[in-house]
Amino acid sequence: MRWVRPKVGVPCLALAAAVVVSAAWGVDAWQRQTRDAVRDRAVQTMANAIARIREERIRLGMGFSPDDTERTGLVGEEMSPLITTLGSLSAKRAAANPAFAALAADLFRRAGVREGDVVAVGFSGSLPGLNLAVLSAASALRLQPLVISSVGTSQWGATDPAFTWLDAERVLYEARVFAFRSIAASRGGGVGENFLLEEGRQYAGETIRRNGVRELRAGSLPDAVRLHLAVYREAAGERPIRAFVNVGGASVNVGRCDSSRIPPGLVTWHPACEERQQGLLHAFARSGIPVIHLLQVQRLARQHGLALAPTSRGG
Repeated sequence: MRWVRPKVGVPCLALAAAVVVSAAWGVDAWQRQTRDAVRDRAVQTMANAIARIREERIRLGMGFSPDDTERTGLVGEEMSPLITTLGSLSAKRAAANPAFAALAADLFRRAGVREGDVVAVGFSGSLPGLNLAVLSAASALRLQPLVISSVGTSQWGATDPAFTWLDAERVLYEARVFAFRSIAASRGGGVGENFLLEEGRQYAGETIRRNGVRELRAGSLPDAVRLHLAVYREAAGERPIRAFVNVGGASVNVGRCDSSRIPPGLVTWHPACEERQQGLLHAFARSGIPVIHLLQVQRLARQHGLALAPTSRGG
């Protein structure tokens, strides 16, 4: 039996202007102007990305999830074969706020990342809004992100088997919104997490193949971590990796300890976790590489004064 996505009507094409986030920097006017320009560029890039995703879904006649009230294309269905874990609808809606791109740029700076630096990035399909925020910030700062994605998603993420996170990422790459895309992908975090419906693993494999991305497979969490590290290092070559960014809760990235104990944002210490339960986040932190951990969206938003609902309006 093949999954049939519920049909939803197509909205109008209107997209409001991007959010402008203000902040007091405590630096001289030139520095403040430079920082604000980067943040504004990141926000605008994310707004452009959302508009392009919206246009592509409309062009393909896909419509939108009834829960995607802002018609961003970033909030999926509650149930889908690609779902591996439970999720929060309010978190998915909040993550579609382009202001998160400015926050991601701030976090990159706090991590000491500079123009031209290589950063390792781990995405899942769970929070496509935050994925866009990281890519938009990386673009604004002219970084070189090495992205490994997983297709699996929690509820209300990139749940459409016909338009997964990898599909959205490819559309944005081909439209030249971003100059980079995933260098590899796994079906569900790289260590065989269970999809709630049996078709999930098949759909995940199909999306990896149709997007022409290298598939990563491993039989255990330690093997998955080693494989992902090897892929990052191979892609980086002689260039040092200056930071690791995790978005979502894929076990290969956050491990199998209680990730809720790791506060969202910049992590500069090594979180406690039994060795065989550790993920990439722990491996990079143990090596002294700054980690940007983007999960617990509501907590992250409250800490930085961001709205808990998207501020762009669809038609």
